Amino acid sequence: MHRFMPPIATLKGLSHSEVITPKGIWGTAGEPFTLADIRYGLATTPPIPSDKSPKAYAAMKPLKDSPTGERWTSLDKPSYGSLHGIDYAATDELLIGVGRWPATPIRDATTAAYHSLWEVTQQLGYAHLLRIWQFFPEIHGEEDDLERYQSFCLARHEALKTFGFNMPQDLPAASALGSTGEDLCLIFIAGNGTMTTLENPNQVSAFHYPPIYGPKSPSFSRAVRFKSPQHDLVFISGTASILGYETHAPEDTLRQCEITLDNLSTLLKTHHLPALWQWGEQAAFKIYLRRAKDQGLVKDCLNPWLHPSSPVIWLEADICRRDLLLEIEATLDLSGSSWHPTYS
Repeated sequence: MHRFMPPIATLKGLSHSEVITPKGIWGTAGEPFTLADIRYGLATTPPIPSDKSPKAYAAMKPLKDSPTGERWTSLDKPSYGSLHGIDYAATDELLIGVGRWPATPIRDATTAAYHSLWEVTQQLGYAHLLRIWQFFPEIHGEEDDLERYQSFCLARHEALKTFGFNMPQDLPAASALGSTGEDLCLIFIAGNGTMTTLENPNQVSAFHYPPIYGPKSPSFSRAVRFKSPQHDLVFISGTASILGYETHAPEDTLRQCEITLDNLSTLLKTHHLPALWQWGEQAAFKIYLRRAKDQGLVKDCLNPWLHPSSPVIWLEADICRRDLLLEIEATLDLSGSSWHPTYS
């Protein structure tokens, strides 16, 4: 039987030398260039300044004292453009793109979105699809006798199979959350370098979930590590209170938070990566809560696990399963390359 294990060390008594020191070029010369600007909120028009960088607007409510914006940056000057309905910023080794599609029916929207992102990555010459975020309304609604999340998973699987993906060995990290509004908002990162998928031994690969979760299982990896001459990045998918393939503690927010943190810690330990509390500013976390009222409880649960300098965005959103109350994702930067999000 799985038992929750507390962190090996807490922040009390943590020495400076134990916190990750970036080994790359972050902060060496000049201000970084903006790659993409992502905003969160319930308004209909994104309040984003006009410039060439891609803009995304995710209709989810930021919670109390949370940043509302996310800016991806690079010290390398990017090229900007639009292809197949996707706005993008490209550097030699990494590409970020954003797009929107009417979300009804969600199966058609997902098919269109994935074909667009695939055409963009192929046309611009990026070998690996590393990280995808997808936000769409009524994730638990019904469409064509399926829950909309299940229809989304079906369309995603069909698209990736069409593209010739070696599943599950080369699947990207991903998050899929319920939002408000009317559109499917999709954000993705692709790259040229070495991509390694990372799984958690406490969880069945999402690709191998049984049919009770839909006609096609979710097509994503628990995490992806990307290495290139300039970058060493880890993209951790939305992680929740799932052991094996089953949800645990369906109505217990605190217990779900503990299991989620244990899953994140197990993933890092299994792949010989530093513990959660060691990352400091080299980690950026995003926490989705089904119920805004749970924020205080979850903050208290997180305190011993995360370094106080690690930035966090808090968002109210529907999680992909009805019995999940929270989800945590992360972007980790071992290289200090500046190719990471800053929150404001």
